[in-house]
Amino acid sequence: MRRLVDGDLGRRIAAAIEGCRSDGDAGVLVIGSDAPQVDAALVAAAAALLTSCDVVVGPAVDGGFYLLGVATSVDIGPLLRDIEWGAATVLASLRANAGSAGLAVRSLDTLSDLDRAVDVRRFVRTDQARTCPNVCAIAARL
Repeated sequence: MRRLVDGDLGRRIAAAIEGCRSDGDAGVLVIGSDAPQVDAALVAAAAALLTSCDVVVGPAVDGGFYLLGVATSVDIGPLLRDIEWGAATVLASLRANAGSAGLAVRSLDTLSDLDRAVDVRRFVRTDQARTCPNVCAIAARL
């Protein structure tokens, strides 16, 4: 049984990645639960990219990320260190950490994640919302 990890989001992401790693895997993908546009094709694209780099990131419009993929060989601790979680600089800090560690980073398309009610309201007006009926139902109650 896995235990909950104390600390900031970076420590929790690192613990999740470490807990999922196994020998022979190309790596681990962590996907935010607030990005309903992420589908099987996007996950497959991230997994494919991870076979040719150290880190795959799905940038979010707000300066964060909705997906993080890390190759099995990557030491996750330094990658997620000294990041101000929730700030518009999350992705920039992650990229700087990767650069300092000499890690090759590849990016997916930039998407909007749904951090606030205004994000949900904006999302339901997009074409992608048709594939996310639960998000639309929540937005109707806001």
